[in-house]
Amino acid sequence: MAKIILTKEKKGESSVLTLQNSGKPVDLKIAYIGGGSRGWAHALMNDLAQTTHFNGEVRLYDLNTKMAEFNAKYGNWIQTHPKAVSKWKYRMVASIKDCLKDADFVFLSIQPGRIEDMGVDLLEPMEYGIYQSVGDTVGPGGSVRALRTIKDYIYFAEAIKKYAPKAWCLNFTNPMTVCTRTLYEIFPEIKAWGCCHEVFGTQDELARIYSRFTEEEKPGREEIKVNVLGINHFTWITKAECRGEDVFKLYMNHLKKPETAKRLGRFKGNYKNTHDRYFHNEGQVRDELSGRFGAIAAAGDRHLSEFVPWFLTEKDSCIRWGFGLTPYSYRINRFKC
Repeated sequence: MAKIILTKEKKGESSVLTLQNSGKPVDLKIAYIGGGSRGWAHALMNDLAQTTHFNGEVRLYDLNTKMAEFNAKYGNWIQTHPKAVSKWKYRMVASIKDCLKDADFVFLSIQPGRIEDMGVDLLEPMEYGIYQSVGDTVGPGGSVRALRTIKDYIYFAEAIKKYAPKAWCLNFTNPMTVCTRTLYEIFPEIKAWGCCHEVFGTQDELARIYSRFTEEEKPGREEIKVNVLGINHFTWITKAECRGEDVFKLYMNHLKKPETAKRLGRFKGNYKNTHDRYFHNEGQVRDELSGRFGAIAAAGDRHLSEFVPWFLTEKDSCIRWGFGLTPYSYRINRFKC
């Protein structure tokens, strides 16, 4: 029988979940709050279908019941794929109690308020010369979004305490730090942490640098062992290792190369399409911040730039740094698709 245990590798470091598997998959009950999610929920369904460690049930709870119903059908459809190696049943539930009751894991992935609220978050500050490439973590957009989100997370924490006090809780909602802290403020004994994919891109870049310096085949990002410091979207790395090589040192040497320094702040804005224009980044903000502070800035440029005043001084100042603003019009149109 598989067992999920909590360990600490070193004193003072974050706790780590490890899996001890003796053969038979373990049955799990997963509660998904925000079960109509179009991104994280679909990614989870794909991952669950490919795991050999677990089977079980996923309950989808969302104020948008039509999307939760769609996701239940979508998840059950994924299970019919020939490469699905585990057995999962997805169903929409009408109440948070039915979603959480005796759950082993709880996923939280919601849109705080209405998508239309982001129009205020992004457009109002722009009238005062404040430009936000994302607007969901810091600055006016992140702050107002936090005010919308906290009340929901107070409710979630109280419900988890009541119906699933022993569950492991994974939060995907931004602002990540505020959401996760709220859970602990209301339910101090909760076992919760925030999850984001931002560090993965940095690991992949470090893998490319490792390959360039060592002339070995590019390793997978999971081979790049790093420590993670700071808060979500303003994340930092001071240790990186791969196959016994100090990758942190290799990266710092990479920053000293003339071709690296010459490219900073000189992007010409030649994007392939609209999606690239809004979400692509050249890693120039990461390299600039890393060179200034002697630690690797381990998040996407769109997020990193919002924490410092240098890259978003004008509407188009971000272009030369290799990233763009994601406009409200794009978000509202995508949401309606």
